Amino acid sequence: VNCRRAAAAAFQENVGRQGNFPHGIDIINKADYYSLSSMVNSYMQVALYIAQYEGYLYMFVEELRSSKVCHW
Repeated sequence: VNCRRAAAAAFQENVGRQGNFPHGIDIINKADYYSLSSMVNSYMQVALYIAQYEGYLYMFVEELRSSKVCHW
């Protein structure tokens, strides 16, 4: 939980200071501190919302393929 929240805070900071993330404000509105507190909500709601943007879809699929959908 803390790692997801810390990543969201870092992303929010980067969007605010640098502003070079595509759809950054929309993502911050969806991926806030409370919506990331539940892992189920993080994967089933927030990740699906962010994956609708083309620039983020490949990164999500690659992360799920390499670390979550592997057999020991």
